[in-house]
Amino acid sequence: PLELQAVPGRGFGLMATADIEAQTCLLAEAPAAMVQTSVSLADTVACLQCLCPLAVRSPRHSSEVRRCDCGEAFCSDECRSTALGGAHRRLCRSALPATAC
Repeated sequence: PLELQAVPGRGFGLMATADIEAQTCLLAEAPAAMVQTSVSLADTVACLQCLCPLAVRSPRHSSEVRRCDCGEAFCSDECRSTALGGAHRRLCRSALPATAC
């Protein structure tokens, strides 16, 4: 329901071509980086892989949160597997070797 259109004086933008239900995830792509502060986590918990809010139900994402052993949250088994096969594997606290104090 989106179309790329010229916006006079502003360039281009995505415009809705039909009504869109509130809280519909319109675009999901792999993040370049993601950091949630304690303040942002108190407001919205998002999937570490696709950034979709975890409180929103959509056909792509179930309402059940999947967690890594380190506690990070994911919206689906697919997002969890993708993250564990990529950047999260290198940063995951549960996968890093223990350091001596």
